[in-house]
Amino acid sequence: MTNQVFTYVDAVAEDSTQLRALTDIWERAWAAAGFDPLIATERTNLTGADVALHAATTRTYPTINPRHYEDASWERWSAYVNVVHPDGAFFADIDVFPVTFTADDIADIPSNPASGIALLHEGIMPSLIAATPAGLTLLRDVFTAPGFAGLRDPILLNGRTHLSDMHVLARWAPGALDLTIARPCEVFRGVYPNPPAVVHFATYSCLQTGFPSRAAAIKAFARGHGLGDVWGPFTDLE
Repeated sequence: MTNQVFTYVDAVAEDSTQLRALTDIWERAWAAAGFDPLIATERTNLTGADVALHAATTRTYPTINPRHYEDASWERWSAYVNVVHPDGAFFADIDVFPVTFTADDIADIPSNPASGIALLHEGIMPSLIAATPAGLTLLRDVFTAPGFAGLRDPILLNGRTHLSDMHVLARWAPGALDLTIARPCEVFRGVYPNPPAVVHFATYSCLQTGFPSRAAAIKAFARGHGLGDVWGPFTDLE
């Protein structure tokens, strides 16, 4: 497994000053931890075949989220297939930051699990994974290929039909992946004394812990754990 870590930015996010600020912080945080942070984008890392694939599949899946947000959640896996290093790499959401996890910890990650995928987020969430090219291709196929269509039945959420890659993964992973692998990433639960090795500032978790926004939670966490100079400056992060 290499020290490369990728995130994905769609065209909407790429054109947003606030989301570009978040991307900058993400890059600084992972670089300071000894990783090589790289950004896959909709404009440069999706091929015409990828666009056609998602137009015929994932863009038709029902969602309670803004359409561009949900589309990006599915399309990132095709972009990642196009950029992954032959020896494997890490893939982290734009709001997932290392705290004590460093490139030295790569040795503890299975370099070649049978599936080619190591889930590194608590529960079964795709927000931080390590994967080989074969593993990412398999994951992309789980989300889009006809052979896995039975995993993609929508759920009812708040009275509306919805389907996310997280729900598909939760149905597929228990019988397909090694879920005994240690998972260093946890959802943000506040600025507490012993933080996780990797923290995920999911918007819902930031609001549940009393912060008015993800930006406010990131700033408070960074300053509370002496990471303000590492992750900052926080210009334009609102």
